[in-house]
Amino acid sequence: MRSQWLSALYTERKFAVFCLFLTGLSTPAWAGNEATVLKQLTGAWSISTPDKESGDIETTTIEFNPNGTYSTRLSSKLFGQTKNTANGRYGVSDADKDTFTLKLEVLKADPEMDKSNTVMMAKIRQIDANTLQSEDGKIVRRVK
Repeated sequence: MRSQWLSALYTERKFAVFCLFLTGLSTPAWAGNEATVLKQLTGAWSISTPDKESGDIETTTIEFNPNGTYSTRLSSKLFGQTKNTANGRYGVSDADKDTFTLKLEVLKADPEMDKSNTVMMAKIRQIDANTLQSEDGKIVRRVK
C-alpha cells in the first residue's frame, strides 16, 4: 500500500489508476475537511505515457463520481479503441493544506491484474486547480 500503486496498476495491464488525485482551489484549506476534497475530486483526470514496447502513447483516464465510486479506462491507437480497465470505490483522508491521502479499492478489474493490489493508497499534492502530483512524481491533469 505504497505510493507505487500507480506504477503497479500501470504495469498490470497499463491501467494506471493514477487516481492520484483531486482538484481544489488555488490555496486549498482542506485541513480536516475531507468532504470538500471529495467534492473537488469529482470529474475526470488523465495521464498519457509512451508504451515502452510499441512507442504508442497510451492515455489512462480515471473518473471520480460524487457517490464515491470511480472507473478507469485506457485509450491507445494500438488497441484502436478505449478499454475499460477497472472500477471500485475511493476515499480521502488526512486532508491538510495542499495534500491528502487517496485510497482506492478495486472491485472489478482486468483479469490479468495482480489480485494483491486491490487496495491502494497514495499521498497526493495539489499543484493547481487542475493538476495533481503523486509522491512518486507522476502528474495527472483534469480533463473535465
